[in-house]
Amino acid sequence: SFPNAVSVVNLKTNEPVVQVVRVGEASARPNYVSFAEPTAFSSRTDLTDFAILFVDNGVVALDLQAGETGRVIPLGSDEDPMVPAEAIFSNNQNDAIVGTNDDVERVFIRTHSGRLVVLTVEPNHAGKLDVSLDNIITPSVAVQDIELFFTDDGEPKLLCATSAGLVVVNGYTGVAENYPLEAPISKLAKYTEADTGKSMAIAWNGQYAQKHFYLIEPSALRRGRSRGVQHVPVSQPIASIDLSSTRSRAILHYSNQQELGLVSLTRERTTDGLRLSTSLRSHTIDPDGQRILLSGYIPSTGKDLFASLELDVLQNTSVELDKAGQAVGKVGNYYWVQHDDPFGSLTFIPTDSMNRESSLRFENFLLFDILDEDVRQAEEK
Repeated sequence: SFPNAVSVVNLKTNEPVVQVVRVGEASARPNYVSFAEPTAFSSRTDLTDFAILFVDNGVVALDLQAGETGRVIPLGSDEDPMVPAEAIFSNNQNDAIVGTNDDVERVFIRTHSGRLVVLTVEPNHAGKLDVSLDNIITPSVAVQDIELFFTDDGEPKLLCATSAGLVVVNGYTGVAENYPLEAPISKLAKYTEADTGKSMAIAWNGQYAQKHFYLIEPSALRRGRSRGVQHVPVSQPIASIDLSSTRSRAILHYSNQQELGLVSLTRERTTDGLRLSTSLRSHTIDPDGQRILLSGYIPSTGKDLFASLELDVLQNTSVELDKAGQAVGKVGNYYWVQHDDPFGSLTFIPTDSMNRESSLRFENFLLFDILDEDVRQAEEK
């Protein structure tokens, strides 16, 4: 009933506990939240669960354990709004490198307008978490994606994807360095090179499919030198890229839907193509990162299939479907395939028995009230 209130739900208890927290004045309407990992502050004994809560033209720290907020600080205005697109927390990483805890957590925000905002969060004299505005950075070109890295002495560096290439921003001073590339980039994904331990990033253009990507080693970047950036050409335009850190591979999803690219996230950094017999309709990496889940159509037979492709040995197992799959995923010990049907249509395939006979098909379940029923009551029946 309060426009400036949020509900904090504790899911760690047997019965979910809901706590309503009011934020500042009634005009402080919440519109975006980003959660930190459990964070160590030197002035507190235990790790702290907290979030950054953006309200109309302001921002505040929300202590999830205490169920309270600090002071709301102004950020943006109706004429010049600061709408967050993503937030990255330092998560004590710089403290781990330096060896001491400075009692300050930093948050790096990318806004929808392409600017960068740096916030600091720390306990005040009363023990509440307060947020402060550390810096607002407006690069010469709009930032479209960010990743956070740290130097050997714990200094934060923001890797920024822009239409002009790569921009590296010092997280303390806001000083930016430009690294022009042969083509614009809009997406970044961070990973650790499996056999060297180096912090790396892969960059590509997620807006316009192009036949190349970049591998970036932030610690090796030097202005005026061709170091730290490797341009990698491929045979097909890239639509998107997924990372499987457990299998040390990047998966390149091409726009032609009948081929995948596989990049070794090791010092060899080799790229291979994988030709598919199906036209892909949907695909994703399973939660443990060990395989690609696919649904597709074989024109020569007219059949729709679901397949699981093992990334370590590049072998697949497929199951014929009754209907085309629009989305795929995994829940518990089952793979699921969603079909196009206004009343609901799903196929469940056991992960340990991938065959048509073991699959389960559910139709028209949206016509019933089963999704509105309390889960615990349903289990008792």
